[in-house]
Amino acid sequence: MATKNLIDTLLSDVEETFGKSITITSKVRTPYLQAKAMYPHFQTDSATLKSYASHKKDMLDDIRNAYKDGTAKNKLKEAVLVDMTAVIGNQVKENKFISNHLNDSARDIRTNDLTAAEIKSLLIILKNKADLIVLDETSTSQPHIHVHLK
Repeated sequence: MATKNLIDTLLSDVEETFGKSITITSKVRTPYLQAKAMYPHFQTDSATLKSYASHKKDMLDDIRNAYKDGTAKNKLKEAVLVDMTAVIGNQVKENKFISNHLNDSARDIRTNDLTAAEIKSLLIILKNKADLIVLDETSTSQPHIHVHLK
């Protein structure tokens, strides 16, 4: 029997306390999936990028440069994603992770099927877990709660 990842164990406990199933929309990501997740944030210069910049600025700048270089050369989206993927892949090889999704220690929880009261309750429960960092991204274009291990 496979051992459950710590974050999944913590979220199982959260789900039990919450009293309702939670839907995980994103778990572990490959460098390509991370590039694909970041691409729209570069298009809109979203607040999520500010979160990365606050603690991983050099890594973010390298990925942003791949995005900017590709778009400046009028490359197709897929070609820009390939360039971004190469940068992220090199970072991962150096054991550097722009996102905790890359090392299987982060999860995104869907919120568009929850009421405002349920979201508030879920956020309180999550924030009471000492081992988790919780980011409320319910106001973004893809509403969710991001959690990762400390």
